[in-house]
Amino acid sequence: MKNQGLHRATILILAVAICSIISCGNDDSIIGSSSQPTKAIITSGNSAIRIDPLLFSGRVALLNKGEVVELLERSKTKSWVGDTNDFWYKVRRANGISGWTYGTNIRVLRPGTASMEQFIADFIKDDSKEMIKAITGKWWSVNSFGDFTSHCLEFYEDNKYKSYRKGSSVFIEGEYTFDLNKNQIIFIKGTTFGKTLDMIKRGQTYMLQKEMEDQVIRFKKIASEIKEEEKEGEKTIKAPDENKAE
Repeated sequence: MKNQGLHRATILILAVAICSIISCGNDDSIIGSSSQPTKAIITSGNSAIRIDPLLFSGRVALLNKGEVVELLERSKTKSWVGDTNDFWYKVRRANGISGWTYGTNIRVLRPGTASMEQFIADFIKDDSKEMIKAITGKWWSVNSFGDFTSHCLEFYEDNKYKSYRKGSSVFIEGEYTFDLNKNQIIFIKGTTFGKTLDMIKRGQTYMLQKEMEDQVIRFKKIASEIKEEEKEGEKTIKAPDENKAE
């Protein structure tokens, strides 16, 4: 009996020690762990900060992509938002406004890892790479019923694009860049529908759309790769076969 009691006590001590090690390594330990405030960068545009760490809690404000905030606190447990399970973080903006935002909206700057300038530069670089990879390919405009309409866009990995309309042999070609704060693609030489396109992230995928005065133009990705022969020469463009779209 004495040996069994000693064995149980040993197991209990080991369990407490393991839990202590795990607790010291989680994200919560870095908040307020040094004399300098813990900073984070907002990774999703129009991210809400809320009164309480709940999805349906009142909204205090909207955060901008690339904005730097101070971390004040982390929720005790994770919560499900869609198919994502993460913590909520209480953050404070530069103007003093504070509230809770979901964990997928931030990237934490860990003490001693990099300067704030390098942290922001690395984020912009990584975010641009992600967006280029997501949009590279051929996109065709669709209406609210999902039918193909008249605008086509081709995006290439070297930050170049081609824009044209169905039935036309005229192309608009140039380079594109990103406005990370507004989540927009900027077309240097314009397109058949304007000079900007909104990027809306849904989970791990992006939606592309352009709000006009009388309509919203949405784009559907129909191919992830563009053949070399399709990049060159002038030809009359036909809308794709609906059955062949991705």
